[in-house]
Amino acid sequence: MKGSTVTAAKISAAKVLDLGGPKQSVGEVLRALSFEKDDGITIDEAMRIFSYMHNRLISKARGGEFKYRVFDADGKAMDPQEVPLSFSMPETLISMARDDFDLARPDTLPTTPAKAKRARVAARLAEADRVSADPFIFADAPIVQKVARRLGFDAIVYLDAFGGGPGALRDLMGIEPEDVCCLTEEDDPFSDNEWRERTLWLHETLRPLSDDIVKVEWSESAPKVAADYVKLVEEGDDE
Repeated sequence: MKGSTVTAAKISAAKVLDLGGPKQSVGEVLRALSFEKDDGITIDEAMRIFSYMHNRLISKARGGEFKYRVFDADGKAMDPQEVPLSFSMPETLISMARDDFDLARPDTLPTTPAKAKRARVAARLAEADRVSADPFIFADAPIVQKVARRLGFDAIVYLDAFGGGPGALRDLMGIEPEDVCCLTEEDDPFSDNEWRERTLWLHETLRPLSDDIVKVEWSESAPKVAADYVKLVEEGDDE
C-alpha cells in the first residue's frame, strides 16, 4: 500500500455491458452481445472467447488465474481430470466445451431457413450455458471488448471478487469489510466445499472501453485516502 496512489475519476458511460457476477456463463455473455444478430457476436468470434479462456488456463495468454466450471449434459460439474493428457496439443475442459459448441446442432431442423437458424443458435447457446466463470475473464477477453464497442457499449460492469481485501482492510485500516459501503457479501458459486458454505466479498467494477469517457478528478496517496476513510467511519460510528 505504501507508495500507491488512489485516483478518483468520473466515468460518463451512456451504454454499459452488464456481465453480472459473481459468476457468468458464456451463453449469457453471448446473449448480451446479440449472438448471431445484426452486428452482434458471430460464431467465429464466440469461439475466440473459449480460446482466450483456454489459453489463459495453459498460460499461453497473459493474465492471472480465474475460477470456472464446465457442466455435463446432466448439469453435473465436470472434473478437470477427465481431460485427455497431451503435451503437443494440451486440452482443457474449456477447449473441449469449445469443440462441443462448434459442433452443436439441433436434433431436428425446422422447415424454414429462419427457424432453422434460430434452432442452430439455440443449440449453440445451450452448449455455451454449460461453461461458467468469473465475469472478469470475459471483460478481459479482447474479442468481447471489440464486439462491445461495435455494438455501441462504452463500458463493461460486473461484480468482482475482492480476494484478500477483507484481510487487508483489517490489517491496514483496522476496519471490517462490513464498514465499506461499496462491498457486498454473497455465496461463492465456485466453492468445492459441500459441507460448509463459503462466501465472497465483492465490489462492482466499471471498465471503460474508451479513454474519452473518463475524467480524472483527483489523485492522492493510498495511505492518506485510507486514513481519511477510517476517520469517516469513526465519525459515523460516533453519530
